[in-house]
Amino acid sequence: MAEAKTKSFTVTIDWVPSPEYYGFFYAKENGLYRNAGLEVDIKYGSGAPVVANQLAAGSIYAGTTTSDNVLRQIARGATFSQMIPILRFNPVVLAYLPNPDFNLEASNLAATLTNKVIGTNKQSSVYAQLMHLVDKGVIKKDSFKEYPIGYGGPLQLKQHLADVILAYTTNVVVDLEIEGLKPREVFSTNGLRPTA
Repeated sequence: MAEAKTKSFTVTIDWVPSPEYYGFFYAKENGLYRNAGLEVDIKYGSGAPVVANQLAAGSIYAGTTTSDNVLRQIARGATFSQMIPILRFNPVVLAYLPNPDFNLEASNLAATLTNKVIGTNKQSSVYAQLMHLVDKGVIKKDSFKEYPIGYGGPLQLKQHLADVILAYTTNVVVDLEIEGLKPREVFSTNGLRPTA
């Protein structure tokens, strides 16, 4: 009986390893790809827009990116053979550290964010979601201040440079948890709602 041929390919994750990509590494480490006749190499990308561009150009076989970047490429005329959602929820959160003087309320964001400093990254797709809340009048733009956090956030929270950070629960908030800081979060899933 002839041995089945192994198919080899590379998956480019759009950023450094973080919890949202756990499944890729788990499958590789536990031989699940190999058992399915696949030899998968995992490479690290330099951002969701870059990986979306590479996928659209056909310079990479498979990769992770965000739906907004896929839609931008489709609007420019790109086609994709297949798209599969990794996360079926929006992992964007407003995260903050426990503070007896501050409890972020999803039902009244405008009031609880007044005079607060929000750590933001204007280059990230999560920032567009914050601006959507501003456009809808959920939050007033002139009621809060912004502090640039780049693709970070935990350090700025620890140093009290920001009261709240706009981030992904799947990586930035996990970093806070790993440090034992017990962050609190308000999720953006069909509207902002507090964690249980």
